[in-house]
Amino acid sequence: MAKNPNDVIIRVGVADIYLANKRYDAALKEYQAVVRKQPKNAAILNNIAFIYDLKNDSRTQIVAEGAYKLAPNSPEIADTLGWHLIRTNKDPKRGLLLLQQAVQKRADNPDMRFHLAAGYRANGRTRDAVKELESLLAKYKSFDTLTQARAMLSDIKSTGK
Repeated sequence: MAKNPNDVIIRVGVADIYLANKRYDAALKEYQAVVRKQPKNAAILNNIAFIYDLKNDSRTQIVAEGAYKLAPNSPEIADTLGWHLIRTNKDPKRGLLLLQQAVQKRADNPDMRFHLAAGYRANGRTRDAVKELESLLAKYKSFDTLTQARAMLSDIKSTGK
């Protein structure tokens, strides 16, 4: 990149590697450089929103909404925005709708399904949350939110909510 710092394809590739390796600050720096060149790149905006959400950055919702406006049919973008709305309790009803939209298109994504279970729980739909979590944990043995999924199911079973 020192040779051609404006090469967007290389920057995205590098950022994606950083993201996959949980080097969020480095990934964010690269994605922000890309979005300066391509401000309407919904996928890059979504990745920025994802990282912002991990960092509890107040810009998360603004960036996620921008990505969603550009690509409302993207399950990844619907998941990022929906999860943020659930996780922060800013709009659990809309968050659940977005997560349902995401999982409808990507039912094979266990992390999205965990987010959906959390959305059900946030909206008082405990039975749906348990059903989703039990199905998820029976089908997948390894995914990023596995520990949280197990903890949520255990908590629901012990508290009833």
